[in-house]
Amino acid sequence: MRAALAAAALLALASCAHSPEQKKPVPVEAAEKGKGTPLELHLQRFPGGEPWSLEGERGSVVLLDVWATWCMPCRDTLPVYTELQRLYGERGLKVYAFNVDEDPRAIQPFLDEFHVNVPVLVGKDAGVAEQVLGLGVLPTAYLIDRSGVVRKKHESAVGDTGSLLRQYRTEIEALLAEPQPEG
Repeated sequence: MRAALAAAALLALASCAHSPEQKKPVPVEAAEKGKGTPLELHLQRFPGGEPWSLEGERGSVVLLDVWATWCMPCRDTLPVYTELQRLYGERGLKVYAFNVDEDPRAIQPFLDEFHVNVPVLVGKDAGVAEQVLGLGVLPTAYLIDRSGVVRKKHESAVGDTGSLLRQYRTEIEALLAEPQPEG
């Protein structure tokens, strides 16, 4: 519990900015094709709490966005991810919004207000985002290839949503064009 409060306080103090003590675990190195370690990530689906793991998504390209309801830039980026899911879902993209709010009661009103239509994941505590993903900025999005390796890490993706959408489309199309992993 103390670790969760510390992580939440760190994120709140950062106010969607870099943390000076940011840790970057080995799996999240934005690896090149054929390099890198598959990310091991286990979360729960919101609102029911069903288990979810990244390993279960092997074969799909995954966009994992880490966000919080109090993060102002997150309000702009989450609708972009909804649009990407609409554009590329049938081709193998899966988009997930990983919420790090301490109080899950804030999530549903936010989703309703900002028309977010992608599956939402939550962790047992906010430490998962920091310890496993090396999170230091909100929002942060991870593009994960079909083998489960993080290929791109976008920190604090703010600005023109049109150019953000174009950038992601280019990167997603490249990952979707790669062959399915063997085995």
